[in-house]
Amino acid sequence: MSTFRYSPLQAGTDSIRLLMLNGGAFFSDISCQLFETSLAEAPGYSALSYTWENDEPTRGSESPHDISIDGHAVPVTSNLYAALQQIRPETGHIILWIDALCIDQSNELERGDQVRQMGQIFSTAEEVLIWLGPSLSDNDENGIQILFESINWIDGHATHAQTVGYTTSWATLCSDWMRQRPLDMLDTERIQRQAQKELLTRRWFTRVWILQEVAVAKTARVLCGSYACPARSFALMPSLIGLDVDERTQAILDIMPRFRQNTWWSSQRQLHVLLNKFANSAAKRPKDKIYALLGMSEDACDPERFYPHYTIPGSEAFRNTACFLLFGDVLDARHAFPDFTLEELRLPIFQLAQKTLEWALCQTEGWHEASHKTAARLVDRINEGQLERDDLLLSLARSHGQESDMDGVLSQGDIHVGVIFGYATNTLRVTSQAGPTFQANLVYGQSPKKRVSHLKFGMNLILFLVRIVTVVRGISRD
Repeated sequence: MSTFRYSPLQAGTDSIRLLMLNGGAFFSDISCQLFETSLAEAPGYSALSYTWENDEPTRGSESPHDISIDGHAVPVTSNLYAALQQIRPETGHIILWIDALCIDQSNELERGDQVRQMGQIFSTAEEVLIWLGPSLSDNDENGIQILFESINWIDGHATHAQTVGYTTSWATLCSDWMRQRPLDMLDTERIQRQAQKELLTRRWFTRVWILQEVAVAKTARVLCGSYACPARSFALMPSLIGLDVDERTQAILDIMPRFRQNTWWSSQRQLHVLLNKFANSAAKRPKDKIYALLGMSEDACDPERFYPHYTIPGSEAFRNTACFLLFGDVLDARHAFPDFTLEELRLPIFQLAQKTLEWALCQTEGWHEASHKTAARLVDRINEGQLERDDLLLSLARSHGQESDMDGVLSQGDIHVGVIFGYATNTLRVTSQAGPTFQANLVYGQSPKKRVSHLKFGMNLILFLVRIVTVVRGISRD
């Protein structure tokens, strides 16, 4: 079969590709068709949440399996091939969205445009299929079978209780039915605990891209080998069987459908919170640790305000992120920012603002309109009471040895912050509205030693020019 080539999608629209997976026997060849549609007019589809092996595109060296797409051979990873074998029906077909196949991974512009839509793609899907991988051994498969049977039994009875009018919370219903399990399920609780413990260490739980995929899902199923169960009850199971879960894994369970309404997710979905919650999630590209969170955040999900550009270097993506965290928008090139590391973006907001403001105010040599614009915008934010104002001002004063002065100003109530730009120094002035006697001035710019050096240079330049003028006048007289 010939090599498959993508037809380009129309950029800036809601165009996507969907995959029609044809039915067949488990070990028969896998055949599919790709077709283009819009999110608004897409037929019902399921979205696959899984992990790429070593994060390599499907056209890399770790692609030992071929599938047929529109009659062309397309290599896929072992993990994706195993998922397709389990998902496809024996007859008919199923429509799927799978990132490795529905996005032209060699086209960075398309990838950025599709990443922009991923939140909508997964939230529009009728169901998200969470593929954890195949069973690893016969013992592993036996434990998974017992665990999933128990989860499905509890979920089925809790669902029935809700349909007949029970208004108790989902977690309480599941807990009640957990205590009423048949004896054979009670006797296997140790096996269930071990099986769930192993599943929670699967690679799926370590990757940053799966977060958005499950966080926006209307409903989801967890698949492992040939077994499946509802994600809502899978997420609850560790607490029901007394399994301790590490903080990162619990944060992922907390965002699964039905379960997330009663966790931190319902009130803390700002990008800065997510950057800290999922700091240990892995990605091939550092900027993916930001871009993967945009669609699931409540403040950065609008691509008009923060677009996931794949054509810019990571350092620029970090600066754009810092800018968004400070201003709620990505400012244009007329504003200058220092360089940031990914780790610095997780600092408390006031520390992020402090680094930016101190850097901007220390730019004094020459013309620094761009950095001064940034400083002025930050001062406006401070006067609006943003950026954890009091913590920021006290920290700025502390670095100048003026913490007690600043504390005195803040204790007076309403304050006003102003900035005075000079040639050699810039001054941040914090004044109490109670009167000018309550004031703190933080001076930034050249050190005294450097100012003396520049003064000497200026004096020498003036003397040199005076000598030239004297010589010219003498020549003119002659």
